[in-house]
Amino acid sequence: MAVAALRGNKRKSLNEWKNASTQVLAPVENTIYQVRVGLLCVPFLLISTIDHLVVASPFANRWYVKNLKKHVNYARWYDYALSSSVIILVIALLSGVYDIAARIPLSCLNATMNLFGLMMELHNQRRKKRIGRRLYLDHLPASFRG
Repeated sequence: MAVAALRGNKRKSLNEWKNASTQVLAPVENTIYQVRVGLLCVPFLLISTIDHLVVASPFANRWYVKNLKKHVNYARWYDYALSSSVIILVIALLSGVYDIAARIPLSCLNATMNLFGLMMELHNQRRKKRIGRRLYLDHLPASFRG
């Protein structure tokens, strides 16, 4: 079970920031909520399931196939942006990132990186020679993730 923490951000004197037992300056952490990590995998599966059901439905299938013929897959990139951000949050919790102020930008940056893939597909629609075929362009966005 992981515990989310929020650092106090009110102005305090130095004595209030000192840990009473160690006499070291440290921010005070308050428990906001407790999370069962196994339950965080449910939104990942739910997002992917909804995406597959929508794409397979007769209403969206024509739109999906029409866009595939134009070499762009909106459903894949939106699904990746949402579902991979959930998994990144789970991995962050498991590796000790309990600060919510670090987890929110982490998931936003991950979603942004995935949407850059959609942007590249849209940009490649109008070009005869596809960009992004070179090794450094294919792996450049992922190299910033760490």
